[in-house]
Amino acid sequence: MPDRLPAVGRMNACEIAAYFRKNLRSIVGIHGAMFQKLLAENGEPPLQLAALFEEIGNRYLDLSEEISERYCNGRIHKLKSALKPKS
Repeated sequence: MPDRLPAVGRMNACEIAAYFRKNLRSIVGIHGAMFQKLLAENGEPPLQLAALFEEIGNRYLDLSEEISERYCNGRIHKLKSALKPKS
């Protein structure tokens, strides 16, 4: 599983976008291969397919939380910077 996004302030916007693109491509590729294997079997969908859907759903929720957290933290940082008294 890909590493978690580094803390605010360590990456610029382009690096963050590259991080998510790289990790999403990896995740989608892995999940695609797993779907192909499970769906290639004849008969009823295997129980593993349900587990895969759950795993994928949880992973995308994690990514959503990381992106939202990064966005909110960035907005808070910008707001604090804007509110700092100028010396």
